[in-house]
Amino acid sequence: MLNPIHHLILAVIFSTTVYLTSSIAMAERREPDAVFNAHQARVVAIAGVDSERLARPSSISVDETGKMFFWDISSRQIAWETQVGSPSFVSYAYFATPQGSNVFALLRRGSPTNIYDIQTGSIVQTLKVPNSAREEWWITGAFSPDARRFAISSEEGDVRLFDVETGLQTAAIEKPHRDGDPVGGAVAFSWDGLFLTVDSDNAITIYNANTLDIVKSIPLDHLEITSPTSFSRDLRLLAVANENNIYIFNTETLETIFITKKPIQLYPGGLFTTAMEFDSQSPNLHVWHISLEYPYHGHYEIINTLSGETTLSTPINSTVFNPDHGSEISSLPPSSIFPRGHFLLTGRGDAESNSIAIWKLPTP
Repeated sequence: MLNPIHHLILAVIFSTTVYLTSSIAMAERREPDAVFNAHQARVVAIAGVDSERLARPSSISVDETGKMFFWDISSRQIAWETQVGSPSFVSYAYFATPQGSNVFALLRRGSPTNIYDIQTGSIVQTLKVPNSAREEWWITGAFSPDARRFAISSEEGDVRLFDVETGLQTAAIEKPHRDGDPVGGAVAFSWDGLFLTVDSDNAITIYNANTLDIVKSIPLDHLEITSPTSFSRDLRLLAVANENNIYIFNTETLETIFITKKPIQLYPGGLFTTAMEFDSQSPNLHVWHISLEYPYHGHYEIINTLSGETTLSTPINSTVFNPDHGSEISSLPPSSIFPRGHFLLTGRGDAESNSIAIWKLPTP
């Protein structure tokens, strides 16, 4: 039987727990630091742009009608806008923005891949896919660090390499067609431009970036990749995420250096990793997840790649995605991490699908 002292102790513990819990919840709850709302239709792609010709962090975005804006992240001032082709429904788009370059590329399903000038928005090149190539849906693309080559991957698993100056294809890998789920994955150049990684079929394949000959293959048994792969600047690390974990590989030994578990205990419906970026000025890996159950909150992490420790893990308890169709996710919102400026850009859902949320990220 509890005496009055025990009751008092329990009451203090309970009230303290309630206070701490509510304080943590209040601390976690936050709204975007700013919102870019120039779009009049659902935003389908966003990318941060880091160019030597730009004095301030900037972004490029496009909506489902093909309206594209280039704008300053801090002030939300529009530098230029353009219509991508004739106004039509764009269900999927992908930006490729090489660091320090003066160009970017836009991939859209069923449309040519164009390369644009950053300052003017004018088309400087259109990739010339050979007539002999089968009709494909390109899903991701990447520039080499010097922006002279461009690689694209398709849902069929094909990879094609192009010369940016001429727009001509220089090498290709065509995988045999297979029924069922698409086998294509994300592509990424190494920081020195010598290697190209492609993730698909539960493996990471590293190619010679000039010939597309296979250099190494990292088998990932039963690891279904759920995010773009990312190289560290020194080329020695490769980051990959699946449903539960983030894996860091040594690209020389093909060994797993460490595995960091996602904070899935906070999200019963699971977390989908939509963006990972290595910081060019520190050993940190920046990671952005989206929860897969309503109200679809986001979660941001910074992982120290030297120790494997998660130095920052914070929920952003504002609904970053609220689909129109009940609680069913038809497509995840676009997002972009900008490590140099510590910005996160996220598309939003439901009534706010036309806007882009701007988050100033904390530092560890």
